[in-house]
Order: sequence, then C-alpha cells, then structure tokens
Amino acid sequence: MKFWSFLFGMMILLSGCSSQTPEEKMTLDVCETYQNIQTLSGEATITTDYGQRVYEYDVAFCYDFDEGFVIEIVNPKILSGIKAMISGEETYLEFEDARLETGFMHEEELSPMQCIPSVLNYIQNGYISEYASEKIGEEDCLRLRFSDPNQMMGSGQEAILWINKESGNFAKSEMLFDGVVKIFCEFNSFEKV
Repeated sequence: MKFWSFLFGMMILLSGCSSQTPEEKMTLDVCETYQNIQTLSGEATITTDYGQRVYEYDVAFCYDFDEGFVIEIVNPKILSGIKAMISGEETYLEFEDARLETGFMHEEELSPMQCIPSVLNYIQNGYISEYASEKIGEEDCLRLRFSDPNQMMGSGQEAILWINKESGNFAKSEMLFDGVVKIFCEFNSFEKV
C-alpha cells in the first residue's frame, strides 16, 4: 500500500505537463526499481562533518530485504572489522564476537552508520522536492533532493542522491541539516538485485 501511494504521489508530482521529460521518466523508473529491491552491496567512503571534527570511513555494506543492512568499517584500520547491523529501527554493533545493542535510530539524528540505510529509505519513501540531470566528473547522473514537504527547502533534515543514469546505481549522497552537509557518501562500488 505504501508503495502505491508513493508511486501515485510521484505521478501527480511529475505529471504537471502532458509529456514527461527524460528526468521525470527516469525518476519514476528509479523509484520503482528501488521499491522492489531485494539486495544491495558495495563499498563506500563516508565523510562526517561535526563542525570542528571531520571523520572519514571506508565501509563495505550489504542489504537484504528480509535481514536489513550490515555495514562493516574497513578503514580507519583501528576500527576495521566493526559491523553495524540495522534491521527496521533496531541497531547493534558487532566486533570480536561481541554484540552491543544500541537501541532505536531516530530520524532527527544523523550518524555515519545511518547514511546508506537512510538513502535507501528516502528513495523508497521520501518526498522528492527537486530532480535534475547533473554531471559528476564524466558520469551523467540524475540528482534527487528529498525533503520534508511541510518545511521550506534548506531547513530540517534533507538528502541529495546522485544516481548514475546508465547503470541506475547510487553514485554519491549528501545528508543535510538546515542546509549544511553533515554526511557525504561516495559509492566506490555498487550492485543491486
């Protein structure tokens, strides 16, 4: 039901003109693809800006529709091997055969661990406030901006996702709070089924 109401909303949003632009068609196609996604995997570099401190993590991730996300830190080496398991709203950390419950994730809080699951959640359930074509280096991408329809763009929590037009894979994403990029994610490899 959630998918059909989302798709219906997208059709209304994108049907302002009688003919669709290539970006509108691709936006609908991409959203439909990720609504039905069963598995994802890949590697990414996540940069988190806490104001006076900036951290960078290389991670490997996999997602299964039934099991949720597993995100493993690859770099920095001191954190290598720590895994975050995210299923629904439950999260926990696993390292050296120990498991640490971390409680529930809250949408208002931004953390590097939430970055990739949040991007998938946005494309499956979020409100697309803006879409356009954009080049990243030599890569032709579709840029989608997700925001709260009850707030002005540039306020509250938002996300921007760039999707490779040829492959349909995530290229990079940004998580913003009040218009400021807090988490940046560059996808180094990406596979979907």
